[in-house]
Amino acid sequence: LSAIKSVFLLSFSFILLSATSTALPETGVGLSTNETGGLDVAWGDSNGNLKFTDISGNWTDTEVQQQRSVGGIGDIDNDSELEVSFTNTRDLIYVDSSGNSTDTGIDSFEAGGMADINSDGNLEIAFEGEENSYLRYANATGNSTNLSVRATSIGGIADLDNDSDLDIAYRDANDYKLKFIDNAKNVTNIGVQISQAGGIG
Repeated sequence: LSAIKSVFLLSFSFILLSATSTALPETGVGLSTNETGGLDVAWGDSNGNLKFTDISGNWTDTEVQQQRSVGGIGDIDNDSELEVSFTNTRDLIYVDSSGNSTDTGIDSFEAGGMADINSDGNLEIAFEGEENSYLRYANATGNSTNLSVRATSIGGIADLDNDSDLDIAYRDANDYKLKFIDNAKNVTNIGVQISQAGGIG
């Protein structure tokens, strides 16, 4: 029910943005809180430009181009500003709303959400690595951990099994089933085949 709720809310945001003549996201979406306390949507347009749009259709272009997936949002570098993770043609990068970007130096197919996955007090980015599509996570300086499972889609991050450890939802690259994994590499198979992993809420 929670997953259905998240998908519904995300779809509802798309409908509202569409009603204000804002182009729908082409390569990903993330939600963040803007300076006025409202929500912004981070998305990539059909030309690969990364933008932020509020519910009224006002948008900000970060002038970051060639992105192919938009991941999560958080203050990953502890500078009191929010950043959004994304991949361009190859690299895992994060950027703030002013267009200041940092390349982690990591090759990635898909950027995922941000969370303190390993409980070290800092945020990490979940991502699909280019090498055999392994699910990994990395901190702001590019230090990464391989979770040793292959994923073709990365969903939300939350404590799904109430064990005080965060779990990453993903689509398994071998059997296409929805699964989640924690930092200790404990995998839970939900048992249903999916086309794409979504948010948690």
